[in-house]
Amino acid sequence: MPYAFFRIPAAPEPGAVESLNAFMRSHSVLAVQKEWVSAADASFWAFCVQYQEAGVASAKAAGGGAKVDYKELLTDEQFQKFAKLRNLRKELADKEGVPVFAVFTNEQLAEMVKKPVKTAADLKTIAGIGDARVEKYGEAVLRTVGV
Repeated sequence: MPYAFFRIPAAPEPGAVESLNAFMRSHSVLAVQKEWVSAADASFWAFCVQYQEAGVASAKAAGGGAKVDYKELLTDEQFQKFAKLRNLRKELADKEGVPVFAVFTNEQLAEMVKKPVKTAADLKTIAGIGDARVEKYGEAVLRTVGV
């Protein structure tokens, strides 16, 4: 995956923020890391943006996978929990400065409400969810689904 690097000075510099924002809007961003670099009057924010190159299809898209309508796939009760989990995922992703799919995918959220999960061990049975995610997000997920 390619990376792009941006420098946003502490002292206003025309176009610096706009350049980063334009890049973010026009690319499929996978992850962003930011660091404050303290250098007296030359201090700045450094951003490293990992993104997917244009024309590089995901495995799902390459296979012709259609967009899933979870409102039709899940029962009303399951969809209500799914929606609560999506809101939680958004809050967690915003707090960490990562894309929502880096926290959980829609497929993982749907599995959480279809099974349903009642323990941390149940979360680990979902593909792609291991010890690290359970440790980081498990308590909030279980609280959200009503355990």
